[in-house]
Amino acid sequence: MPGSQLPEKGGYLTVIEEKSGLISDAIKALLITDGSVTSLLECFAGGPVAIRTISQEVIPAPPDIAEEMDMCEGDPVNHRVVMIRDRDLDIPLIHAISYCPVNQLPEHARRSLMQADIPIGHILRDQKIESRREIRSIREVERDEWPQYCRTPGPQGRLFARKYQIIHQNKPLFRIEEFIPDNLFPGTGQVTIRTPSRLHLTLVDMNGSIGRVDGGIGITLDRPGFVIKAEKAEETRVIADDEPVKDRVLATIRHLSHVHGYDSGMSIRVLETIPFHNGLGSGTQLSLAVATAMKLLSADEDIHKDPALLTGRGGTSGIGVRAFSCGGVIVDGGHRFGPGFEKETFLPSSASPGIRPAPLIGRYEFPDDWRIILCLPDIGQGANGITEKNIFQRCCPVPLNEVQVLSHIILMQMIPSLSEQDLDQFGSAVTSLQRLGFKREEWGLQPQVIHDILDYMNICGTAGAGMSSFGPALYALTDTNGVCISRDIQSYLDERCGGEVRIVAGRNSGASIRRQG
Repeated sequence: MPGSQLPEKGGYLTVIEEKSGLISDAIKALLITDGSVTSLLECFAGGPVAIRTISQEVIPAPPDIAEEMDMCEGDPVNHRVVMIRDRDLDIPLIHAISYCPVNQLPEHARRSLMQADIPIGHILRDQKIESRREIRSIREVERDEWPQYCRTPGPQGRLFARKYQIIHQNKPLFRIEEFIPDNLFPGTGQVTIRTPSRLHLTLVDMNGSIGRVDGGIGITLDRPGFVIKAEKAEETRVIADDEPVKDRVLATIRHLSHVHGYDSGMSIRVLETIPFHNGLGSGTQLSLAVATAMKLLSADEDIHKDPALLTGRGGTSGIGVRAFSCGGVIVDGGHRFGPGFEKETFLPSSASPGIRPAPLIGRYEFPDDWRIILCLPDIGQGANGITEKNIFQRCCPVPLNEVQVLSHIILMQMIPSLSEQDLDQFGSAVTSLQRLGFKREEWGLQPQVIHDILDYMNICGTAGAGMSSFGPALYALTDTNGVCISRDIQSYLDERCGGEVRIVAGRNSGASIRRQG
């Protein structure tokens, strides 16, 4: 379409709104701006944004790109796909696809484009390249045309795209298409929360003879995590792809409304998830995220009221609650045990409502250069519900001498190795935990394939490996060659039962929370 025949930018928006409904002012601004979107995103998001390159390669120019950019078909063009993300919450905002004739870009600018996650507008500014932007089209993207990386939960979501050129010396230097979901900035009074997940390494004392039970040690993970966006609404509305996630959110909203008097008029959109009953603490993280959002959006004057007590989480293990609040490697002190005390029987958290979270004994930094290879075998869910409750009652108390050995390993090997950043000692301690106390009972419930996968992880060059909670999530520790090790484990997993292997980092902070308005 020749530039002289392009419609006014407002005309694009009018056509879209007449066809399928109103567009928010924030989305309109992003669609029609003839400057960089990064400053607008920082304004609307209330925090800094950053670029993350998804893919980049030099390819022969396809026919349509060659025509649009006044070049020959087959000439080299840099094809880049990036995500513009909220830097603090690390959630995607906008995705952009760009084409640039590499031979027309000055050397320094080309190097910046190819080697760094830098916005194109910043590259042009820093290299003092005078340019202007010319919008070529604005449209609503039909759902069957959505790029895979732009998927958002729920059937109500809309996706917009704008295509524009950056013109330098009257020739197109970039052709860019940006994909903008309509749920980025629904308005003020919104809370966005990203939770961590956690590894539960072991419960410490399931003997109880000294007058306390439970206690535990765990590691906060940066990924996976729940991301929710919440705002006030006329009625309860939950948007999520996963029905069990939706049911859990609705149950938490009903509980807080009926028991604590919170207004259930709440719209919550779940953007990212943690798999349920995999050993990663999904139930605690989702419940705490929803409770925190409802507290912040309510008229509750007691802002310091503990979301864990509101939701009844942490009745056995305090690891998930502390992971949400402060992150790091966490050791908790369990609960008083015996007639008339907090706990009179051995029960999991799901069957221990109303019990305060365990006291924090110690919180330690997970070293920045250590990595966790997270293995999620595709064998179904770990123990939960009544099955989990029966396991506690059948297997406890565990032998006191095993509790004593566990305590010795945690106090004199695991914690010092964290302080000294001795990965081999920490990994050795993790491996030792698998054969002791309640963890040994958890292992006795696993099918042979899970034992085989753990053995394979241990011989792949990791410092140590274990199972989180009741599994089936497995983990191994490394600081070098993690990519090669994870590929080996993934190949073994594919042969045995299927599933997913990820390399993740520890997280030394709790949930990220942003409140707008």
